[in-house]
Order: sequence, then structure tokens, then C-alpha cells
Amino acid sequence: MRKNGKLYSIKEVSEITGVPSYTLRFWERSLDGYLSPVRTEGGHRRYDGQTVETIQKIKNFVYERGYTLSGALNELKGKESGRGRKRKKMEVEMLVDEIAELLKERILKDVR
Repeated sequence: MRKNGKLYSIKEVSEITGVPSYTLRFWERSLDGYLSPVRTEGGHRRYDGQTVETIQKIKNFVYERGYTLSGALNELKGKESGRGRKRKKMEVEMLVDEIAELLKERILKDVR
């Protein structure tokens, strides 16, 4: 993959990734702007190297691992924001602590 700042047409991306053009357009619509190629004045899509790599990852999740498209997107978002899983873990731990505190108060109240 060339990373010299070149922008790729949808046809080139299709050839590079092995994902048909119509699938790329579908993914673009379905992933709520997560894949947002640059548009030329004529409206043609242009993909940068990073977007092509993201498409490869989505392809791997969907075609190789059997994920749904939304599942693949969740995995990508989780990996990109390494804090995503950590944040969720912290939220769960906070909830567990809060529940434990409430239970402790209730037990102590019942004992008195």
C-alpha cells in the first residue's frame, strides 16, 4: 500500500481490497459516515491510504470472521479508541461499587 498521500478512486480501492464498488458504496451509507471518502468537484469518491486500510479491516471482520457490519464497526471503534474498553470497564466497576455500597447500607440498616 502506497502511503504517499495519493488518493484512490473507488475502482482502484475495489481492485486493491477485493471489495466490489457497490459494496464500498453500501458500507459508506451503512456505517453512518465512518467511511467518508473525499469528493471531487464532480462528486467522484477519493479514498486516502488510511481509509483503504480501514476498508481492509472491515473486509476481514465481515468476510473472514463472520461479523455483521455493525459488529465490525464496533470492533473498529473499540480498537481505535483504546480507551473505549477501558472506559466501559471503569463504568462497570463504578456501578458495581455503587451497588455494593447500596447493599452494604441496606444490610446495615436491617441489622440495626
